Amino acid sequence: MTMRIEGIVCTPHADSESVAEALSPDNLLNMKTTASGGFVRTEIHTGRLRSLVASVDDYLMNLAIAEDICYYVSLADTELILNNGSSPEAGGVIDGVSADASLDVSDNYFEKQGEHSRSPDNT
Repeated sequence: MTMRIEGIVCTPHADSESVAEALSPDNLLNMKTTASGGFVRTEIHTGRLRSLVASVDDYLMNLAIAEDICYYVSLADTELILNNGSSPEAGGVIDGVSADASLDVSDNYFEKQGEHSRSPDNT
């Protein structure tokens, strides 16, 4: 007899579509990620509990990275608008991501950003 174990992770996001798109390329064949109503929902199906736990662990790490990337892209686009008085389209936008927005996610970036609570050391 084959056991089927299912897990669902559902998380709220300001830009759920972008987070879901960032997560989808890393999905395994037994995973499906969708966005709807401000939530990202990922379904994981497997035959072994250990595989489910490992998949959820990997997924949560990818989720944290996707959230951070979406936050920093949004922040960079906002800074471009405020500093240039125009939209980031001046540098070219591909699928809503500014091509000329550079993101510094090194340790120095976190030291410069006092208002954002996430840092490489306290994720």
